[in-house]
Amino acid sequence: MLRDRYLCVKIIEANVFENFRDGGEALVWIEVFWGGVMKKTRIFKRENVQQTLYFKISIPPDIKKNQTKLEEYLQEYLTTKSEFQIQVWVDTYKSTIDSIGSGKMCLQNIASHSVQYEDQEFIDPITKSKEVYQARVYKGNIRLTSQFWANSNNIVHTSCWFQEDLPYPGVDLSKLKPKTKDSYPQDIEEYLMINERQNKVNSLLVCMYTQKYEQVLDVNWETDYRE
Repeated sequence: MLRDRYLCVKIIEANVFENFRDGGEALVWIEVFWGGVMKKTRIFKRENVQQTLYFKISIPPDIKKNQTKLEEYLQEYLTTKSEFQIQVWVDTYKSTIDSIGSGKMCLQNIASHSVQYEDQEFIDPITKSKEVYQARVYKGNIRLTSQFWANSNNIVHTSCWFQEDLPYPGVDLSKLKPKTKDSYPQDIEEYLMINERQNKVNSLLVCMYTQKYEQVLDVNWETDYRE
């Protein structure tokens, strides 16, 4: 049994060097964000990266001993941390360090039917002892988006899994949603929609009033008096 649980994010390859082929050597690194924590890869000069970053899942000691509570805790914990984000940076020895772009991946993908269990190796950072375990490993590509690279084909090949694997079906990763698809509760959604419509009506009324006011001025006052 492993001591702690981690989200593991592996940066396999970073196809981001095409734009710098003729501009000299480029130094690239990737920042990975999850659950309010940021970790960096080492600096690399070629597409092949092969580096895994580990994000610890904080679990209270009393919950670890109760399987039911553990599953409930993990489900709720991951619901608020459903995706990780990457930011890719490049240093071309010019005056500034530039962002190549960013992207994100939802952990829901680990629950895909096409994902298979793979052997993984855990190395204790203190004792250096090795322990082999199995986990569902999702492999996918993150296409970077950037306002400076509108037609970018920059892609980062990644894989992600949990160490150790989450209890299934007690923790259902298929229920996780990308944050872009998160929604408010129904009553709040309706309130926001009504409020938005009211704001549009108010803006229209202000516009109509302003136009009418200008018409009244044109009819009753000369330009000199208005100015």
